[in-house]
Amino acid sequence: RAYGAKRTPEEIEAIGAKFLEFVTENHGQRIETISAAVNIPTSEMQIPIKKLITSGEVKTFGERRATRYFPKGVRPTKAMVDEIKSASAPAATDAE
Repeated sequence: RAYGAKRTPEEIEAIGAKFLEFVTENHGQRIETISAAVNIPTSEMQIPIKKLITSGEVKTFGERRATRYFPKGVRPTKAMVDEIKSASAPAATDAE
């Protein structure tokens, strides 16, 4: 595909299928991990992910870079929730 050229609906669907397959087998991964595993840049995955979330096939937990992806019907574990909360909590400072 030429630089700047639009992706076809089939290309977007294929990326979404790879994403969904990986998330189904590997619950709770972040976008960076998924991107590396399926060898697709995160920027290329944004539209397919939005479509999967809108359709209800994928659920998210967390915000921004801490967002983790789950297939429909799978919930994050308590350990995962605690990890996400601790990662997003502001760092303590020793200011006096």
